[in-house]
Amino acid sequence: MTTSRRKFTPEEQAQIVLEILKEEKSISQLASEHGIHTNVLNRWKKEAVQNISRNCSSMIGKASRK
Repeated sequence: MTTSRRKFTPEEQAQIVLEILKEEKSISQLASEHGIHTNVLNRWKKEAVQNISRNCSSMIGKASRK
């Protein structure tokens, strides 16, 4: 019997990353609660932080051009 991968919407991923960033629970606890490997959660967190940095940098660049 094969198991299919669970797909998370971007909204679900964002909600879980917000839970990670709140630091009320460990990544291990959240991984257990959501049935996701800790490596996946760490990757989502890293990607989210990189996206925030990129977006802030572009906003700062636009503001300085005005």
